[in-house]
Amino acid sequence: MLWAYANVKASNPNLFKKVGDHIVALDNLGTFKPQELSNIVWAYATAGESHPKLFKKVSDHIVALDNLESFWPQALANIVWALATNDESHPKLFKKVADHIVALDNLRTFKPQELSNIAWAYATAGKPRPQLFKKIANHIAVLDHLRTFAPQALANIVWAYATADESYSELFKKVSYHIVSLDNLRTFKTQELSNIAWAYAKAKESNPRLFQKVAPVAASLLSTYNSQQSANIAWSYAVINVPAPSLFNTDFINACLEKERDFPLKGLAQLHQWNLWQEELESNVCLPASLQEKCYDAFVTQGFHQSAFQDNVISVLSSIGLEPEEEVLTKRGYRLDALVEVNGSKVGIEVDGPSHFVGRKPTGSTILKHRQVVRLEGISIVSVPYWEWNKLGKDNFKKQKYLRALLGLSSPVGLSQALADGLAIRKSKTKRREISTNQLNNANEESNAQEDFRGPDMRNCGTIGELAQMAYDHLDVMSPRDMSAFWTLAAKFLRGKNQRSQVRDKVFKLKLDTILAYTQIEIQSYDYRDLAQTTLGFAKIVKSVHGKRLLRQSPQQILQNIFISNNAETKQSMFGCMAKASMHVLSEFDARSLSNLIYAFGLAEYNLKFEDGGTLFDVLALEATSNIKGFEPQHLSNIVWAYANVKATNPSLFKKVGDHIVALDNLGTFVPQDLSNIAWAYATTDESHPKLFKKVSDHIVSLETLESFWPQALSNIMWAYATAKKSHPKLFRKVSDHIVALDDLRTFKPQELANIAWAYATAKESNPPLFQKVAESAITKQNEFNSQEIANLLWAYATNGQIDQQLFQSLAPIAASLFSSQEIANIAWSHSVANVPAPSLFNDAFINACLEKEREFPLEGLAQLHQWNLWQEELESNVCLPASLQEKCYDAFISRVPNASALQDNVISALSSIGLEPEEEVLTKGGYRLDALVEVNGSKVGIEVDGPSHFVGRKPTGSTILKHRQVVFLEGISIVSVPYWEWNKLGKDNGKKQEYLRALLGLS
Repeated sequence: MLWAYANVKASNPNLFKKVGDHIVALDNLGTFKPQELSNIVWAYATAGESHPKLFKKVSDHIVALDNLESFWPQALANIVWALATNDESHPKLFKKVADHIVALDNLRTFKPQELSNIAWAYATAGKPRPQLFKKIANHIAVLDHLRTFAPQALANIVWAYATADESYSELFKKVSYHIVSLDNLRTFKTQELSNIAWAYAKAKESNPRLFQKVAPVAASLLSTYNSQQSANIAWSYAVINVPAPSLFNTDFINACLEKERDFPLKGLAQLHQWNLWQEELESNVCLPASLQEKCYDAFVTQGFHQSAFQDNVISVLSSIGLEPEEEVLTKRGYRLDALVEVNGSKVGIEVDGPSHFVGRKPTGSTILKHRQVVRLEGISIVSVPYWEWNKLGKDNFKKQKYLRALLGLSSPVGLSQALADGLAIRKSKTKRREISTNQLNNANEESNAQEDFRGPDMRNCGTIGELAQMAYDHLDVMSPRDMSAFWTLAAKFLRGKNQRSQVRDKVFKLKLDTILAYTQIEIQSYDYRDLAQTTLGFAKIVKSVHGKRLLRQSPQQILQNIFISNNAETKQSMFGCMAKASMHVLSEFDARSLSNLIYAFGLAEYNLKFEDGGTLFDVLALEATSNIKGFEPQHLSNIVWAYANVKATNPSLFKKVGDHIVALDNLGTFVPQDLSNIAWAYATTDESHPKLFKKVSDHIVSLETLESFWPQALSNIMWAYATAKKSHPKLFRKVSDHIVALDDLRTFKPQELANIAWAYATAKESNPPLFQKVAESAITKQNEFNSQEIANLLWAYATNGQIDQQLFQSLAPIAASLFSSQEIANIAWSHSVANVPAPSLFNDAFINACLEKEREFPLEGLAQLHQWNLWQEELESNVCLPASLQEKCYDAFISRVPNASALQDNVISALSSIGLEPEEEVLTKGGYRLDALVEVNGSKVGIEVDGPSHFVGRKPTGSTILKHRQVVFLEGISIVSVPYWEWNKLGKDNGKKQEYLRALLGLS
């Protein structure tokens, strides 16, 4: 009855009151079914009828139940939705429902609307249940698609997670990818678009493509937005920082003016931040002066509360000699918790408590404030996160040390003496400049002044020790150009073989520390050329010492200690300084210097993350794409290589570079290393550009010879084409012919040999002479291979059906020093295919290694181990996997889903037509699936319909060889193969097909 009134939107307060009073008066609700309880509270909430005693009665009854197993998902969702909608607080009920849902094995029986209502209810009621939100997020994130989720459900879900400060990036990504993939957003209502934009901004889950997709739709619905929705949309785009001229234009301004009187204070404050964003963008669109003033007033009137946490931070700032101003109002209306002066610059201190974060990520509001203060006020912002401060406890000394480090008041290289020396040198240099200026004003002393201020000539230095001494002695007269030359030469000296002896100078490290500190102090004054050159020098030094065992007290080991020790703090600090210095003059960089800068950061694997969620490489990409035609081949090569090396994706940059290269008349100016780096970068970043790959391969094929291609270039090119799945038989033939024609492969490193073999196997390019040549070389270098190279090499030979027994036997003893789980599986499978016993490798130690890594094996690895175990059965070996692991491997092996092709159906149909009764998709005891099984002359015969994937050229792949061999040997079932090309030759002639099968099976 109540449900009916609510469903037809019929209001009758008297009826609802009487029914409610009646239910409340009952001794208990034991006779009420879950659906009836659900319908009752849903009806009251839907009809807007308040009855607190009724809601309490129902809630108390549910809480008292032993369990909620009889409650269907819809009932649970409706109950919590009703309580949240009617603002009925009952913590025990919300806990009871949440605990029940979390304890479920899965949420498959929950419909999208039910999941949406539950998340919305807990967020609205302010009942945080992290485990519940995690359960729902994990369920949605692994769904194949979100096509069953209505726009309202999607909007409510992300709104709920943002409101509840529950950070689940995978959920937000899943929803955004779904929305972006839709043909259009016509079914999305105004409120839904507003809530989605607000949620992503609040949670700072940036997805520019989502906001770009929403913008034109939001613009078309502008007239339907109420004032708060308009403000939410504007604020959201300001936070995410995605320009949207189709949305924010004069129409938007007019819409704001029409609704000016309707905006609440919060909405006006949001419009103020949007207006500041337009200032950031240097846009011509802005609010009229009168509305700007109104918005500013609303923004600055927002209440603020100084916490005990904030008081404590300010007290410690004072204790380290700073004089913090408290609650400083900036020109644009932001309030800073404190403002201090550090080294002559204003620094804002933000004491960020839990409300400033979603998990450990800053909220959209926090990021927007920090970004706008930095960009528009010119004030640096330093954040003190609550969890870092809480870790320090009550130890004031630790707090002082923490703030000094945060504000750069301690040595940037960890040595206060080095910094003090650097600052003293800077003062001395400034004084010398003043003296020089005075002398230059006197014509009689001009030549003396110029001589007095000239930097040192470092070209005659023979060692890095001499270089450091000269720089240290002349720091007070060294220009930025001299400093960049020093770091360039230092990197060069480190690569020299005569620089690997111990340093006798006991203060060599202190000299380097001082030069380093001085560089960090002066870096802000460098022009773009010196910045690029210095950064490149640093990057080469870091690359040359990273991850290496070096002679104690050698220059390399000392620099390794400086840059890489203490979690690479010095490296992070120096590259951070260079990145920030570059941002100020980025527009001045010429093509060569910009390329060097990008390459340097890529070489050092350094990618600074900004507060707005962007990265250093995002900014560099914008500059690079606007100057694409000015780059030479090496520049383009270095740029895309750097992005790949630092794992930074930027589809727009890669598309522009690819399009530019494709548009060139020819690639005659590209050296082999350029071509190699470009192909490798596109494959590594998974950036698809078929025309680029074709252009590069056509160019290489057209060359008379490949003598100028070093082994690494050949290896990387072939690896790239195989990885990117770019088929170009002529290129593979050209490279293989070149390698086979070489006298020997002495110059090829093990990784290059392994990558070449892997590439040909992956691309299914059969070339026995190449595989024979590589095998001969690998055997001579067997002791130089590492585990991954051995696994990749043997996998390639096995996969391609290229069985070289000597190669497998030679590498087996080296392979015994086992590897990662996938390498173990690949090695085991490869030997199984090759059928080359290796007792020195496959023994008890191998079994123990498998057991140690049992949890790490992916399904594919377990399946490979199953085939290896079958091989041990073939060999009648005493070595085998333990029963529990055998079972696990078998389950993984048979879990592969069979997929019958049209070719397979056609062959089975023809088998039936000749009087046989084929069983289809037969699972053997060993776990193999046979396409068909027939009985011929009293014997079982397996029919394998082998399509193109079963062959390399016309030779069976390793997988096909292994399957056929093990089924015959272990199952006692003969195997007959029907190769696709033989069947295709028969066309549609059923008579010929029947004759072919009879001959194949010995029936004719």
